[in-house]
Amino acid sequence: MRRIIWGGVPAIVVLASSCSVLENADQYLSPVAAEIVLLNVPADALQAYGIAAPNTVTICVALGRITDVNTSSANPFSGEGVADAVIEVVTPTGTFPLTPDAENPGFYALDSQSQPEFTYQVGAEYQVNIQSGGETYWAKFTAADIVTLTAPEMMAYHAPQTDLAVTWTPTADAQALSMFNGSGELVYDNVPRDLNGLYGFLTQSEVDETMVPGSYFVAEQLYGIGLAGLYRSAVDEAHFSTNLNHLVSNAVSGTAAFTGVTTVPLEENPEAP
Repeated sequence: MRRIIWGGVPAIVVLASSCSVLENADQYLSPVAAEIVLLNVPADALQAYGIAAPNTVTICVALGRITDVNTSSANPFSGEGVADAVIEVVTPTGTFPLTPDAENPGFYALDSQSQPEFTYQVGAEYQVNIQSGGETYWAKFTAADIVTLTAPEMMAYHAPQTDLAVTWTPTADAQALSMFNGSGELVYDNVPRDLNGLYGFLTQSEVDETMVPGSYFVAEQLYGIGLAGLYRSAVDEAHFSTNLNHLVSNAVSGTAAFTGVTTVPLEENPEAP
């Protein structure tokens, strides 16, 4: 998984809104927050374009400590993430442990390639349970459906070294994009792997377009593009434990749709416009 962006509501404004909120100030002042991404890459979407690949479901949980919970800083996390946590995800098909990412302290992940019983069911509830520092945290969210890609058209010609706009409907809170070359190698994705970057990336809103930098397109290549619109769960006591910071924590989910472009020159590609 990789990248994220947002600003949160200043805690002082929230705390002044009602006495009931003041009684539960710990959920806004907690020094720990979690960023959660659940992503579904459906096999049938790939197979429709002649790509033989299994359905893949991935979940990433990033756990970190807050620098300043009383501001709407774009960089609320301090240093590396919390690397000593034990994390599991409860799904309709079972409960599965996540594995720490050795290269990114504070990041934990699970995918269906390593655990085939870990599946994605649109509309189903998932719960992440976290144990760290003698505390137990949890977050619940619902798996979101697929978006409809509106551009580029499948197998459209795209000039090398030029930016590519990918658009979809309906709007999303964030998006996860991956691009592969004709050999199946990942050449670009847009999801950050640092806590502050991930936080900002996940807290966008009304997103319906993203750009792939032109530097990733070379001549004489075929590229497959997967895009998942990501949708946030509500952040309240029904979805997040009160000992997780409610201003900074996020849980998003989405299902990928696919398209492709080619940089084969027009004279070699009669179908190109």
